[in-house]
Amino acid sequence: MHFPLYKRSGLLMLLVLLVLTPFCIAQTAVTPPQSTFFSTVGEESYSTYQMSSGNGDLWPSCWAEDNNLYAANGDGSGFSSSFAAMRVSQITGMPPQLTGKSVSGDVGMNYTGSTGYTDKPTGMLCINNAIYLAFQNLNENDFEYAPAASIVESTNHGATWSTPSNSPMFGSSNNTDESIPALFTTIMFLDFGKNSQHAIDGYVYVYGLDNNWRDEQRVYLARVPNNSVLRRSSWEFYTGTHDRHPNWSSDITQKVPVISDTRLLYPTMFGTSCPVNDKVIAQGGAVYDEPLHRYIFSSWSCSTHELYEAPEPWGPWSHISAGTDSTSTPPATNDFGPLRLTQNRGQYGISIPSKFISSDGRTMYLQSNVCCGGNSYTFSLRKSV
Repeated sequence: MHFPLYKRSGLLMLLVLLVLTPFCIAQTAVTPPQSTFFSTVGEESYSTYQMSSGNGDLWPSCWAEDNNLYAANGDGSGFSSSFAAMRVSQITGMPPQLTGKSVSGDVGMNYTGSTGYTDKPTGMLCINNAIYLAFQNLNENDFEYAPAASIVESTNHGATWSTPSNSPMFGSSNNTDESIPALFTTIMFLDFGKNSQHAIDGYVYVYGLDNNWRDEQRVYLARVPNNSVLRRSSWEFYTGTHDRHPNWSSDITQKVPVISDTRLLYPTMFGTSCPVNDKVIAQGGAVYDEPLHRYIFSSWSCSTHELYEAPEPWGPWSHISAGTDSTSTPPATNDFGPLRLTQNRGQYGISIPSKFISSDGRTMYLQSNVCCGGNSYTFSLRKSV
């Protein structure tokens, strides 16, 4: 049975079928098949709801048992008056009536020993009345390498946090050599709703990227018992499926991707701040759409949003089309044009807060940003139905 997310009733769309444009992708690219569960996705063409206060980007979030959303921003003051590499905020209400307040400043650690690296939030988890924040160290000169990552915990709604481990949970300390692989250093928790109430078992599921937060081609999956999130030795990594059952290994080098998408966009880039041959896997988020019993992974390139869906956390994953042709090759995709144009206010770090998914599962809000000031450099939402 198909569940169309969008009936195109008044939402502004900018659709480019990349197969018909001069910026087309190589036909040999490997990408997940088009979804047969969802029909097309309709998304507002820019972040129409931007909180009037608050400063920063990324904003991974989770929905706590106190009914508030907790979110972490990078490079900004959050809802306070002072800058921090990361801040954690409490966001109350429902769109379009949201209010925010900062609850803590930077709680990360710079494992590289270099001033050229900074902390960036990548994932938030609310479970067992606790909040977990995943962060990475990112090269802030070229934003092309994340050598280390770790996780901290709060048991009082973000007011105080555990001390980060002396060594990173993923990657390595004192490493600025970009030729050294950094495994699973962009960490994104699977959002199972309020206080993870829809969790399918006693594990936390976590998606990750190697080496960098953007311009990637593969997404990996790990799991850890929900009472051992900070214990690195408890983590297991997806190594494939046999007879429809996932296999796991404690050896991170044995992991295999759950999503592979090798498309390259724009052989000739037409804007600024984007790489030529732009890849479509980047730091985003994963959420369980409980009313539809479906998992959604949200990703982005510099000009497109990429959505994938699956019946299980490990897949099989399919690409959700943004156009009327759900069988097109390469996939039909909303193309928002170069960054920082009026029609592209909010593009990267895309996530879908479970708190804002409608009761029928067919309407949701995507949070995304554009650096580094003005429109969308705050908690910013666009509707998708």
